[in-house]
Amino acid sequence: PETRRAAFDAVVGNGAQISWVGFATPGGIVTTASGGILEGQSVAQGPWFRQGLDDSYAGDMYQTALLPSVLQGQNGSSSHVLDLARLVFDANGQTIGVMCMHIDFAWVEAFLKRSAEALGLDVYLLNETGDVVLATDDVVYEDLNLATVTRAKTGLDGSALETWPDG
Repeated sequence: PETRRAAFDAVVGNGAQISWVGFATPGGIVTTASGGILEGQSVAQGPWFRQGLDDSYAGDMYQTALLPSVLQGQNGSSSHVLDLARLVFDANGQTIGVMCMHIDFAWVEAFLKRSAEALGLDVYLLNETGDVVLATDDVVYEDLNLATVTRAKTGLDGSALETWPDG
């Protein structure tokens, strides 16, 4: 656990981009986490854990509630995070737990906007219901009735060329 915690602490660094990394057993008990935060506690009811047990999980932006307020606003980070979780297997292919990262949404937004500008692209980040969480063109989209959005909501991978509602 000490070696794993040191690795998690290194990933978190100053907390400006990733605020927390943790590993939970299949029963939902955090055994190792950056800064030791939540170790020994159950996260079994957390969406990242429940959905991470089924498959890779990228959670919608939300206000941190599970983590202590000490993480909120640390080193300039916001209290809004995106979760990335992944099932972890041992060498025999047996499930040994779920690993999760809380990624600062303000950092993700700034990174995507800089990248989109550098590449001459518009980037849209949508949640699982198809709502636009971030648009680099600063347009507010109420409903994107596009085949690619419908496809993404079903969880299917892929890409397509489409004509946007504005032509």
